[in-house]
Amino acid sequence: MLPRTKHPFTFARFVSLAILGFFLAFPLVGCDSTGSNGGGNGDGSDAVDGFTSQPAPIVVDGEGDDWAELSVRYDDAGDGDIGIEHLWMAHTEQHLFLRLTVGQPIDLLEENDLTLYLDTDNDPTTGEAALGLGAELQWTFGQRTGRLGNGQTVSHEDIGIIPLPTVRAKTFEIALDRSAEPGGQALFSGDRLRIGLSSGGDRLPDEDGGLGYEFSATEVTADGPSIDRPVA
Repeated sequence: MLPRTKHPFTFARFVSLAILGFFLAFPLVGCDSTGSNGGGNGDGSDAVDGFTSQPAPIVVDGEGDDWAELSVRYDDAGDGDIGIEHLWMAHTEQHLFLRLTVGQPIDLLEENDLTLYLDTDNDPTTGEAALGLGAELQWTFGQRTGRLGNGQTVSHEDIGIIPLPTVRAKTFEIALDRSAEPGGQALFSGDRLRIGLSSGGDRLPDEDGGLGYEFSATEVTADGPSIDRPVA
C-alpha cells in the first residue's frame, strides 16, 4: 500500500479561504447606469438613467404654493443677462408643468430672449440641434412665438403653452398641453423628453444634452390653466 500524502493546512491557505468567504457573504450594493450608487440625482428627486418624474396636481396661478413639496430639478448660480437659476418639473395626464426662477425681475412675455428647448422624442438626431438636444420645439418667451423641429412657426395656441404671471417677476409657472398637435402632429410623441433653457449667454443645464424627464403613469389631474385667470 502506498503511503498517504499529507497536505498541511497552512496559515496562508487559511487566510485565502477567509477572504473568499468574506466576499461571498458581503451583500452587493445596487448601482445605477452611471456606476454610482442609486438614490436619486442629488436633488432629492428619483432619477432613472438621468430621468426624473414628479406627477403632481399643479394649479398654474402665478403663486407657486403647490410646488413647495416637490424637488428642484436643477439648481444653478445663474449668469448672463437674466440669470437662469432654478427649474422644477411636474406633470399630470394632461400637462407638463415647469417652474422657473431667474436672477432679476423680468416680464416673461416682453423684451427678453429666454428660450425653451424641448426634445420631446428624446432623440438628439431629430429636430433642430441646440444645447446638445434635437429640439422638436424652441419657444422664445419674449417674442411669444416658437419654431418646430421642421422649421414651422407656432403660436401659444398651437402648443397650448400658458406662462404666469404676466407681470414682472422672478418666478414663473409654465404649462404645456401634452395633447397639442401643431401642424397635425403630436408634439409629445413619447414618455421621455429632455429640456434646456438659454438666455443672453446663460443656459440651463450648463452641460449639453438637457435635463431628462419621464411622464410616468398617473391618475393625477388638475384644472386646466388659463392665461385669462386673475393674478393676485
